[in-house]
Amino acid sequence: MDCHRIRKMSYFGIWSLIIAGSWATNVTASSPDNESTLENGSHRDSFGFTASSSPDCTTCVKQADTTTNYDQYNNTGNYSNNATNSTIDGGGAASASSSSIDEAIFYFRRYAWITMIFIGLFGNFMSIYIFWNHKNWGSACTLYLFGLGFADTGVIIMYGLFEWGRREMRFLSNDTVYFDVFDLHDYVCKTCRYLWQVCAFTSSWYIVGFSFERMIAVTFPLRAKSILSVKKTKIVMFTILIIGIILFIPVFTTYKLVESPGSRVKACLFTFDLWGIITFLEIIIICYDLPSVVLFLMNIFIVVGLIRTKARRKKMRTTGSVEADKAANKAAINLIAISVLFLIGSIPKGVCWGIYFSYFTAGQSGNANPDAASFWFAMGKFASAFNLINNTLNFIIYSFNLPFYRAKFLQIITFGKVGGKKKKKEDDSSTATSTMSLSKEESNASLADVKMEPKA
Repeated sequence: MDCHRIRKMSYFGIWSLIIAGSWATNVTASSPDNESTLENGSHRDSFGFTASSSPDCTTCVKQADTTTNYDQYNNTGNYSNNATNSTIDGGGAASASSSSIDEAIFYFRRYAWITMIFIGLFGNFMSIYIFWNHKNWGSACTLYLFGLGFADTGVIIMYGLFEWGRREMRFLSNDTVYFDVFDLHDYVCKTCRYLWQVCAFTSSWYIVGFSFERMIAVTFPLRAKSILSVKKTKIVMFTILIIGIILFIPVFTTYKLVESPGSRVKACLFTFDLWGIITFLEIIIICYDLPSVVLFLMNIFIVVGLIRTKARRKKMRTTGSVEADKAANKAAINLIAISVLFLIGSIPKGVCWGIYFSYFTAGQSGNANPDAASFWFAMGKFASAFNLINNTLNFIIYSFNLPFYRAKFLQIITFGKVGGKKKKKEDDSSTATSTMSLSKEESNASLADVKMEPKA
């Protein structure tokens, strides 16, 4: 009954996201408004003369030889260089296609994206609470998933909710925002970007660390206890966090707060210099591409190990090692589902922004292809928004694969009606059993007393 209910709830949430995204895409076909005309009606310039977009859908600042020419913001999320007037032909097929993609991305980010944001915040808070209060708290599985919940929450807050909130404030106020969090200080921009990248890094590599732990447990079950330990897990998690904290310190020097001329719209951009390019590649490769490759290879070993374990289980008739294998296999299957979700979201983002960066470098050398660059820029924005599923839907996987998580989750969302009744029945049955055993013991004791009485 519990599994059936959680399955229905999961299907409802997933289909809600799909319907919202489909509706948003269909609306763009009939809506005359798009993200380019909501504020100033401007269009993107050709890619060879514009600043590049970073992997988080913000753009970099291209610096001139003598003075810094900051690019003017338009509502598509791109910055067109003020020093040039080269624009994509508005009547071209590529421009129409790019505009249609921009409209779809705008509606997706405005409706379906915010749905995922709040679902993800709810699910991650639930995961943190459930794993913290689990009876096996301190095991490698609970530690990794507990840390993953914190990292995903940070990504959602810094990227999803933060960016969506600022975008919606600009839209609702027609580009006359009277208060922006960036108005506080330039270091607010830098700190938000820094925390975002640290959370994204730890989220990706916690999954990699969990994968390595499960790969050892499945591939070498007899040696796993000697190789793995809770202490080593804590050391690995702490090391990943420290590496992320140190690795993204250059964000404080490569990002700048830029205000569009004649507008109050501000954006946090990285400069197009050596350190800016290094930061771009660092984010793409270390946070998305490299973890995806490592996870893919590890999951191959895990699947092979599961197949061998299943074959070995058929030949064995003892129960001790088989039960241990079942527990390890359940955790491995849960990890494979998490890894697949990560790969679905991360690979498109890394590929799209990597191709876009190659067009950007070609544009800087004079070999610009503005149509292809505009297309991959739009696809990169969509992939960045879609990548948020990595940080939002893990709790659904936990609900399917972890019985203790499912029971506690149902107990919380039903205010104790589902899990509480079941627990109460178990308590009543255990109480009745203990009462019956106690009465049986008392009756045996009374019979013994009767036998011990001397005959009159």
